[in-house]
Amino acid sequence: MSKNGAKAKTGILCACFVMMSYLAVSPALSDIAAHFSDAAVSAVQMLITLPTLIAPATALLAGKLSERFYKKPLLLWFMGAYLVGGLLPLAFSQSLVFLLFCAGVVGVGTGGMMTLTAALICDCFSGKEQDRMMGLQAAFISGGGMVFTLLGGALAGSGWQRAYLAYLLVVPAFVLVILWMPRGDLVRETTHESGKKAKIPAFVWLLGVVGFLFYACQNAFNTNASLLMTESGLGDTQEASVATALNTFGGLLSGILLSQLTAIFKKYAVPVSIAASCAGLFLTFFGTAAPVIWIGGFLVGFGFSMFTPAGTLLAARSAPDSRRSTAISLFSACSNIGSALSPPIVNALAAPFGAGVRVKFLVAAVILCVVVAGTTLYSARRRA
Repeated sequence: MSKNGAKAKTGILCACFVMMSYLAVSPALSDIAAHFSDAAVSAVQMLITLPTLIAPATALLAGKLSERFYKKPLLLWFMGAYLVGGLLPLAFSQSLVFLLFCAGVVGVGTGGMMTLTAALICDCFSGKEQDRMMGLQAAFISGGGMVFTLLGGALAGSGWQRAYLAYLLVVPAFVLVILWMPRGDLVRETTHESGKKAKIPAFVWLLGVVGFLFYACQNAFNTNASLLMTESGLGDTQEASVATALNTFGGLLSGILLSQLTAIFKKYAVPVSIAASCAGLFLTFFGTAAPVIWIGGFLVGFGFSMFTPAGTLLAARSAPDSRRSTAISLFSACSNIGSALSPPIVNALAAPFGAGVRVKFLVAAVILCVVVAGTTLYSARRRA
């Protein structure tokens, strides 16, 4: 396919850039909690977690809809959810329930955009260019999340409601998507000679299980790193923010280098990416100084942004053309469910070994060791 012009790339990457815009509110959570002092802190935190909880369902919905409708108009509808859910709080901010409703609307857009941008990349690009674009997708998502977090924090300095002004960045991205994004392929569902519809290969379901386990374990770093540094006396909020920044930078770097990494590791790209995050979790567990935790965060982020596009490409290339979007949505949904359930899963598995935060990193790392071994053995049996 020859729809790989600069405009098509820009349109797709603009959509990727705003995909984590819900993080704009994260720096203002303490102020929001103070404003709604009668509400539970966990309810306020759901302003950030609710989009990721809803995303798996809308990822599957987007995959199914894209078998019947062109992907560009579908993506515009999901992107519109960001504008509605992100900008309405500027006018109506006196009810936490309404803010949570708006976060849910943003979540509707999150899962749909994740599936559709990946599916459009698979439609419009092939070979090394497809690998490169999938890596850039991961890099732009991570970079966008960082920009929205910083912008939201700066705006919230003059009132927490103003953090939502960051969603205005979605407007120019929306316009560029309208002008430049390709509409994608519309591949009708095919049937075999026996009359049966094409099925999702078992390998895609296996990838979904791997994605669930990987996201559940790597997210242990995101949810526990700052707690570990405080508990161990390794630093305060500033040192913890460095760990978060390096985690994001690791993701940016691996996304940019994805095509080179997949060329080097070939069919072992997925187990190598999991091994990188596994090494980061082990470093964090054994770390007794802040720089060691920072390096651990970098490796976890590097593996994360290598695994996601590599796994997405494997899922897409393993399915029939008519079920490609559904395969991508299945992988995305399983992975995001793992991320959402990460705290209760890791906490429950770590509980028998003590009440401290540090052991959670060991439990997550050991699980990933098993996943690395399994995926390596399986990859060795698969064709390159």
